[in-house]
Amino acid sequence: MRIFAVYVINENGLCLYHQSFTADAPPYSLITGLLTAMQNFVLEVTGTYPTDLSAGGFTFHMEKYGPLTIVLTTSNQKTPIPTLGDLGIRFLSRFGEKVEKWKGKVSDFQSFDSDIKDILGESQIQPRLDPKSPLTALVLLSIHPDLQDVAQAIIRITEASSHEISKLTGQNEYITRLQCEELVKLGHVGRIHSDIDEFIYFTR
Repeated sequence: MRIFAVYVINENGLCLYHQSFTADAPPYSLITGLLTAMQNFVLEVTGTYPTDLSAGGFTFHMEKYGPLTIVLTTSNQKTPIPTLGDLGIRFLSRFGEKVEKWKGKVSDFQSFDSDIKDILGESQIQPRLDPKSPLTALVLLSIHPDLQDVAQAIIRITEASSHEISKLTGQNEYITRLQCEELVKLGHVGRIHSDIDEFIYFTR
């Protein structure tokens, strides 16, 4: 599971706090109003608040805490309930009075950055490394022959761990990992840390 961003949204739809962990995370200026409108619509139709919304490869996990909605944006539809709870309780315990008197300064809540690292863990929010020169047929022709099999495997499956890639290529996993890292250095493959403490390599 990749974690793209965290948003804390007030009941009026304004974003009190946000932190993005990848370059492609949805911008808070667009997403917070949209999620608030969707929440209100679903509440009016069903009588309950929605807990998640998936679109464009993102899943927005939402939980209401008093006047706030905590949103954790991930690549996985499995709801991280304990994490949402920890974020919501910690934010309200630290900034409950400020929320009531808030005048619009997002910097009032910036110190929550340290809580994010504590709750989510460093490995979960390690920056995503995106490929600068993604693999294409032309790029494949230009890279070293030793990297060809691994590069073609990553293209076929879009994203995978070195263990999964080694199964496709029939190579030793350690050698496969070194070749994946070489492709990352060359800028042809991206890399992100997964929730089971391994690197996932991807082309887009």
